[in-house]
Amino acid sequence: DTNYSRSILFGYAIPFTHTGARLTYAASDQVSVIVGVNNGWDQLQDANKQKTGELGISFTPNKVFSLAAQGYSGVEQLSGGTFIGAGTHGLRRLIDAVGTYNATSQLTFILNVDWGQQENVTSLVNGTSITAKWDGAAAYANYQVNDQWRLSVRAEYFDDKDGYRTGVIQKWKEATLTLAYLPTKFIEIRGEVRGDKSDSNAFVKDTSFFSGTPGAGVTDNQASIGLEAVYKF
Repeated sequence: DTNYSRSILFGYAIPFTHTGARLTYAASDQVSVIVGVNNGWDQLQDANKQKTGELGISFTPNKVFSLAAQGYSGVEQLSGGTFIGAGTHGLRRLIDAVGTYNATSQLTFILNVDWGQQENVTSLVNGTSITAKWDGAAAYANYQVNDQWRLSVRAEYFDDKDGYRTGVIQKWKEATLTLAYLPTKFIEIRGEVRGDKSDSNAFVKDTSFFSGTPGAGVTDNQASIGLEAVYKF
């Protein structure tokens, strides 16, 4: 990851972890097939004794272009809170695809697309049981200026159609610019500016948010800056 902050898709469209087994088979020098079974999204121990299956394929015809796509499907046990309580189960599906284009030895473009859905979710609109859906796309451009400097740009769009992934029904966009400086091969310093925009008041603006008053302390946009140092060994 060449950016300081994580993408929306990384945080909300896909799982953080999988615990299970995965087999990768190289069908040829250009094509690999991936098959796996795991405990479900972010589950060290399976909550409902039902496994999630994954199937994927990667295609690398040359050094310039590569494409990878994976699908996940499995019954998940839903937790309490806004949605149906624990003990309710529903099928969750996800398709994740990533394409990479190395335009030059210094310039790389990446496109990531995600689509997912979860059955048996309580609607935020009318309280009925629905199949919640979400999708999004993230585009990256990474330019290696020289051995010491790198510029990275990211633009994203995430549509949480039913509010299942973020808790708010929203269309969320963000743009990020990251500048990296490598004074040595072991140290990397990154500075970043980022802007987020939603069509709903999805961001906390001030402490009045914690008062419990509906609509207090929220806004539809936020801006952030970040700085980090990375030591590589």
